[in-house]
Amino acid sequence: MDVSSSYRTTAGPRSHRRSQLRVRASILALPLLIATTATAHAAPATCTVTVLHGLPPSAYDVYVNGKLTLDGFKAESSTSPLSFTAGHYNLAIRNVGAPPTDTPVAEASADLLAGKNYSVVPHWTEAVRP
Repeated sequence: MDVSSSYRTTAGPRSHRRSQLRVRASILALPLLIATTATAHAAPATCTVTVLHGLPPSAYDVYVNGKLTLDGFKAESSTSPLSFTAGHYNLAIRNVGAPPTDTPVAEASADLLAGKNYSVVPHWTEAVRP
């Protein structure tokens, strides 16, 4: 007796239907997997930024692209990792409560790349002190 023919006869029509259902379910799941993958690639690329306050003794407001991002950021403290979309950013540090139009105490710009982790540590130098 041929083993393959005995397998077919003992499997019966129910087993064959289950196999067909598994194949159909796998084929139906494939577009979902492709759609999920395409969506993941379409999402904006981000990076992570951690800020350490190195401008003692005062607290300051930190602006990113003109928007108040860290309100009253205390001296010698740090943020949890912050997520930013990759791109160009203008940073400005102002006295707490100062209008966004006031001259910053310190300012800088940075180009942030996707998938990277950054640490920002504003600090005084001998040439620049309040």
